[in-house]
Amino acid sequence: MKNFLLFSILSILLISCSNPLNKKFNDKNFDKDMAAIIESKKLNKEDEELLLGWVLLNGFEMASGKTYKQILNEAKNYTKKEKDKEEEKNK
Repeated sequence: MKNFLLFSILSILLISCSNPLNKKFNDKNFDKDMAAIIESKKLNKEDEELLLGWVLLNGFEMASGKTYKQILNEAKNYTKKEKDKEEEKNK
């Protein structure tokens, strides 16, 4: 029973660490990290482009200390707010 519990905990840790979106942004490894994110197929093409564009447009300082998943969520939230503003303006 102890072995099963230990195995389960280790498996969960390995699975969560294998997602490149959970890595913290590092400007020195950005190219490698983006390649790993694209290769992992965890994101669709639109989200890949949004993540890349958001980091490049807003600068590396903005992304410092955040995971790629957090950065993507910020970009999505901003995009949604802007879309909502545009729709409201067009009414």
